[in-house]
Amino acid sequence: MANDKLKALEKEFKQAQKDCKKARKEADRLKARYKKKKKKLKALHKVKKAAKQLQEKQCAKCTKAKKALEKLQEKSKEGSKKVTTKKVTSKTSAQKKKAKQKSILTKAVKAKKTAMKNTKEKAASKKTIKATSAKVTTPKVTTVKKIADKKVVATTPKPTPTPTPTATRRTTIKKTTSTPKPTPTPRRTTTRATGKPDNLKLVEGIGPKIEQILKDAGVDTFVKLSRRKPESIKKILLDAGPRYRMHNPETWPEQAGMAAKGDMEGLKKWQDELKGGRKV
Repeated sequence: MANDKLKALEKEFKQAQKDCKKARKEADRLKARYKKKKKKLKALHKVKKAAKQLQEKQCAKCTKAKKALEKLQEKSKEGSKKVTTKKVTSKTSAQKKKAKQKSILTKAVKAKKTAMKNTKEKAASKKTIKATSAKVTTPKVTTVKKIADKKVVATTPKPTPTPTPTATRRTTIKKTTSTPKPTPTPRRTTTRATGKPDNLKLVEGIGPKIEQILKDAGVDTFVKLSRRKPESIKKILLDAGPRYRMHNPETWPEQAGMAAKGDMEGLKKWQDELKGGRKV
């Protein structure tokens, strides 16, 4: 009997151990699920916080935009008010000017009318005076006769002296004998040589430093450069320093001659064939 009880207890114990293991497994599984859900909840909280922050930022931007719009509306209203006031003032000023012009015109018309009336009255008064004077003519005739009886001395004008013909003849002879002096023929001068200094950098191979060296040596125009020989230009460069020894001015006079003539298209075509101012 005791052995049977022990066996039964062992079976129960083993079953209890199995149940415990199952319970532990379920507990572990539930813990894992809980942890996953916890992580998801944390992520959701983070998303919610980010969404709130975005909403707050957007709200702040919206409020700023609203304030800016309100300010613009206020400014537009003020501008419209100013424009309306300006229009009103301009209208009033124009009306005042028109009223002044009308008053001036009316005054001028009134002055003309009064002047016409005065002239008419004067003319009428003159007519009446003439009529009265025409009636009384007897004393005037006697006075006229007395004046006619008096001797009137006529003032004759003095004769002007006429020029003598000898003087005129002499003057004409002098004029004919005086021969005109021959006008000196103007010499032909080239505008390039006597004018302002040219831009020598148009010649391929000449930079700003070499241009300054040539101008210091007296070669400041295309005409002067075209008249120079390559050997003399090379000497000027050697005198300026050893670093200008590498430059070859064999085509510079010809290029300058073309530039002096104004043949810029031909110069450009030829420069396309050259390399650094040298013939290929």
